[in-house]
Amino acid sequence: TTNVLELADIVEKYRCGCVSSPTKDGLLSALMECKQRYSEFQRNSRKITWILYNRSKSDIKALIHALEE
Repeated sequence: TTNVLELADIVEKYRCGCVSSPTKDGLLSALMECKQRYSEFQRNSRKITWILYNRSKSDIKALIHALEE
């Protein structure tokens, strides 16, 4: 089994990077978007990493809910 789809869902849901189609154009487009939105993705990556890996489950639910608003 693979968790690639789960990871792609997290990346898209929390806007912490790009998910591309497995084509040359898809990869190029994702790289360009990452370059343009680097600061945003960096901030969001730090938030979601902290939420998913460093908090208790009850705190995670509250913070995820806050991010979704």
